Amino acid sequence: MNNKFFVFIAIFILYLYIFIQPDNYNLNDLKFIVDKHINNSKKINELEQKLLNYKFTSSNEFFNIINRKNIEKNIQKRNQIIKEINNLTTENEKYYNDLIKFYNLLYADIKDNYNNQIFMFIINYIDNLKLDFFKKLISLSPDEIKRLNNEKKNDILKSKYQYQEYIVKDLTIFIKNLKIKQDLYKINHNIEIYRELTNNIKLLDNILDTFNTSQNIIKNYIK
Repeated sequence: MNNKFFVFIAIFILYLYIFIQPDNYNLNDLKFIVDKHINNSKKINELEQKLLNYKFTSSNEFFNIINRKNIEKNIQKRNQIIKEINNLTTENEKYYNDLIKFYNLLYADIKDNYNNQIFMFIINYIDNLKLDFFKKLISLSPDEIKRLNNEKKNDILKSKYQYQEYIVKDLTIFIKNLKIKQDLYKINHNIEIYRELTNNIKLLDNILDTFNTSQNIIKNYIK
């Protein structure tokens, strides 16, 4: 009887150890997530309370808890952008298909909690496309604008301008989060990854500049 009792106690203690022990979390790992909500005092207070009440093994668990609604919203927005892109006409459909792939990748990263493998896939994809893809996709010279069908010109320009706005906004946030990661790697003296992130950020900054330039051109021709 005594032996069974001690076996029961041992199993119970093992259960407590496995299932109820607190996990560890890394505040530095969560810094880039909290930064997304830095201007929302209510959200920051919620985050602080969650940090006080729980301990997480990784930022992924934390991200899942506080961002489920944001993730759903991002997916809806991505689908809306894809729908808008499909409604546009272009001489070369490949560029629009590539943009859809790009957006799927960008939002896959958000959906999968900044998964490093997916993130690197996005960077490699962008790098392989080079800036030519973006220039051909979105940059309309004054001469190209003049050649557009007059009846559809304004609608086409407005549509282009609208989804460029989405991309500029999302890329800006994406780059901002990368710079936070970059700072963390610098603090931790991981120079190799820090330099790699620096190159990736430079590439994305150039792409962002391309979008901004195109928007400025199109803006002058929208009625």
